Amino acid sequence: MKLQQNMILNLVENENLIPYQCIHADDKKIVFAPLIFGLNKDGEPVEIGIDEDKKIEFLI
Repeated sequence: MKLQQNMILNLVENENLIPYQCIHADDKKIVFAPLIFGLNKDGEPVEIGIDEDKKIEFLI
């Protein structure tokens, strides 16, 4: 599988499944950040962005 920008990956953190979005992917570096969710007026989760403070960078 080739990683591409905006691809969503579900990664395990302890016993939780956390959705991460690929925000950068090229031949030298891949960057992921966890998605941030909020609740709409009906109490349903809605994606509101990414958490830049918790991004993860991998050098290839």
